[in-house]
This record gives sequence, C-alpha cells and structure tokens, in this order.
Amino acid sequence: MSGDWETGTRRPWPWRITAAVVAVAAAVALVVANRDRGGLDIETGASEIDVEAPELDVVVQPPSNAGGRWLCPVTLDVVVHGGRTYPPTHPDRPSLRQRPQACYRDVGTAVKAGYPVARTPPDAELVVGLYLVPTGRLERDICQGLADQLGYAVPCARRLPHPVTLAHCPASECAFLGGYVREQRGFPLPGGWCAECDAEVFLTAAPAGDPRSSMLVTCPGLEGDRASAGDVEHVACLVGPPWVAGDGGFPHEGHVLTRWTAGGIVYGVSVEGHGPAQRRLLAAIVDSVVLVPPRGAGG
Repeated sequence: MSGDWETGTRRPWPWRITAAVVAVAAAVALVVANRDRGGLDIETGASEIDVEAPELDVVVQPPSNAGGRWLCPVTLDVVVHGGRTYPPTHPDRPSLRQRPQACYRDVGTAVKAGYPVARTPPDAELVVGLYLVPTGRLERDICQGLADQLGYAVPCARRLPHPVTLAHCPASECAFLGGYVREQRGFPLPGGWCAECDAEVFLTAAPAGDPRSSMLVTCPGLEGDRASAGDVEHVACLVGPPWVAGDGGFPHEGHVLTRWTAGGIVYGVSVEGHGPAQRRLLAAIVDSVVLVPPRGAGG
C-alpha cells in the first residue's frame, strides 16, 4: 500500500482533535489533584481560592458510661458537678460513679460557661494549679522510723501534691547507702504544666562528704555534695542517670533543687522541671518540711 509519505503528499495534522484531547487530559488531572489535596478550588474570575475543610475545636461534650463509671476523654478532663468546676487535681473531685454535667477542655472554658471552680478544701493549699494536702500522721511515723534507722534527722513534708502516696520504705529503697530518699510520683498535673515533665517530687538526705550517698543530694555535673552550713542553695539540675529505687542514680536529675546543710547532714528537696511553676511548687513544699530527729537524740 502506497502512503502519502511515499508520494510526497502530506495530510494536514489534526490540530483540533489534538487540542480537544489535551484539554480533556488537563481537566482530568485537575480533578485528581484537587481530590488528593483534600481541598476545593473555587473560581472567582481572575483567581482561585483553595478552601480547606474546617477542623472542629471540641471544648465540651457529655460524659460516656462504661460499666457504671462516667468517663471523659483525656483531652476534656475538667468536669462539672453541681454547677462547680473540678480540675483533675482537685482533692474533692467526685468519683467516677457520679455522672458529671459535662466534660470541658480546661478550667477557663468551664468558668466562662458559668461554672466557678469548686472551693479549695480548708486543709489544702492551692499552688500553681496543684493542691497541696496534709500528709498525715502515718507519713510522720514513716519518717520517724527512717530517722531511727539512719541515726539522723530526715526531711518530712507536711504537705504534698494530692493525692499523697505514702512512702513504703524498706531498707533497700528509702534508706540507701546510708542516705535517705522519699519520692512522690504520679499525681495529676494541670494543663500546660511542662511538656517533658513527669509528676515527681523528691526529698533526700545524706551525711556531708560521704561519697557513697552523695548522689542523693547533688546533680549530674555539679561539683560538691553540699551547700555551706546555714546556707540554702537553689540548683537547676541537668538530666542524667535517673534514680532507680534500690539500685542508685540521681534522684534530682532534671529537677529544680533546693538543698541545705544542718548538723552535718545535707538535705535536698526537688520538683521535676525548671520553670517558674515548678519553682513555686518547690518553695511551697520546702516551706512545709520539718526535720524529724531519731528518738532519743539529744537526750
């Protein structure tokens, strides 16, 4: 079969058909691109506006019931009971068996909705969103037992963040290499407390100059284990090997620490984190500390 190329005669190129095919392909590509982008282009004549689907900002919702317990989402952990707002740190927050009126994202939102914060219990102290509550006689008895065992006065906090977890102090944990360690963990923290902080408070003591227990009253990279007698020292401790009960480490690593020396013993109290809120909480706890001497001391 002879072709036009052989005879030297060329057919004109079908430009109209080609243009139509290109236009269809471009339209298909535009639809696919918009679908993948998740938005929608709106023609406005001279320009296009990309409209994204709005994100819902959930600040309140009702609780859900699971096995007789009324639960709120972890991001909406402020509850309203009886027209009053209860943050997760409140000592009188009702139990999960009682249905809250609503679950809110934060205290401020609930208050703006008309629900004032529930009053602070008479025996508690509100400090930077945390409620410090009395530790009680049992805590004092634990401190007394450790002081008797170690032979020197140990620091005992009269107030700690709610809920107070009592120190169960076998010799392998709270008494370590001749030093003393009391830790409080796991209490709820207010929103915005510290992005990388755990709920952690330490009270420690160790004989001054004792290399075995010096890590209990110092920080990673900090020279010396003591402040001068009568002086109070405030230290922002670097992160280092963490304390493991019965094994060792630095209890105050990553904490803001207050320490002082009295009667040849170095004392330390710390809160995890280095911000203003952590410093205020630490100051309130230090203010509540008493030194419990061993029985018969000075007699």
